[in-house]
Amino acid sequence: MANFGFIPADHPRTVADGDPEPWAPMVLTNVLGPALLANAALPHLETTGGRLVLIGSVAGLKNSPANLYSATKWAVTGMAENLRMYATSRGVGVTLVNPGVTDTAFWQGGVPPFALSPSPSPRPSASPSASRPTSTSTP
Repeated sequence: MANFGFIPADHPRTVADGDPEPWAPMVLTNVLGPALLANAALPHLETTGGRLVLIGSVAGLKNSPANLYSATKWAVTGMAENLRMYATSRGVGVTLVNPGVTDTAFWQGGVPPFALSPSPSPRPSASPSASRPTSTSTP
């Protein structure tokens, strides 16, 4: 299971604000971390028919204004899909879990309104009552 992700404590909420200096460690951790884990784990999972579980975020499914953290979680979502396409033919399952906002110290000062509002670009669904999935899993 790969759970990588953080935002530096002094990181502004948008790429339009503040100093870009702390961005590199966040991007490397949130994007390269899961890729390195997959690289190390896939050969072993192929021999056991195991499963790779990546932890993304609802931030990777929902746009928010100029949010670099969200962009890193979009990358995890894309990586999970690309890995699924590669791994399933080798007998390895890939699951992406996208948790939502959780009441933790991370949101000190309040949850930003974009995290609570409906998505500005909803995906079409099969039926009006269908909702956007927050996880993807393959056999």
